[in-house]
Amino acid sequence: MSRPCDSCGQRPAEIRVTEVSRGRIEERMLCNACAAQLGVDASSTQGDFSVSKLVAGMAEQGLSDGDRRSEETTCPSCGLTLAEFRESGKLGCPDCYHAFIRDLSVLIRRLHGALRHTGRGPGERSAEQAIRLELAALRNQLAEAVAKEAYEEAARLRDRIRELKVPSSDHPEGAA
Repeated sequence: MSRPCDSCGQRPAEIRVTEVSRGRIEERMLCNACAAQLGVDASSTQGDFSVSKLVAGMAEQGLSDGDRRSEETTCPSCGLTLAEFRESGKLGCPDCYHAFIRDLSVLIRRLHGALRHTGRGPGERSAEQAIRLELAALRNQLAEAVAKEAYEEAARLRDRIRELKVPSSDHPEGAA
């Protein structure tokens, strides 16, 4: 069963309304009737958004007459034209990136503010996180070495743990 309308509580909520006021975000789920009373147009809020439409709109924005001549640029591999890309917001193949490099550069700069990624990549860890992970692994190895009575290996691991000098909240520095 769907969630009831936050306003009337009788009909099923079908529209999510997000209001931002004075730095606070309020989200409500409304039925069509209550949304209409608030002046929310249900037809324009449902299913009309897609990333490709956003990209297509941005690609069309700010086009000069010189840029319009390049509308005939075509990808040599798939035959997609720049005009078709601007209409759909979707590239046809990997070679489209090379064929439309000038226009894509403008679009990417507009979307991201730069052409080169400057943030963290997927799976990247901060230096502190990497040290904490290494410490945890070293502590496990140390426990195994002590259990096997491999004291020289245990001493080497203990010294490496001391070199890292990042105490963990659950492992005080002297406990290693």
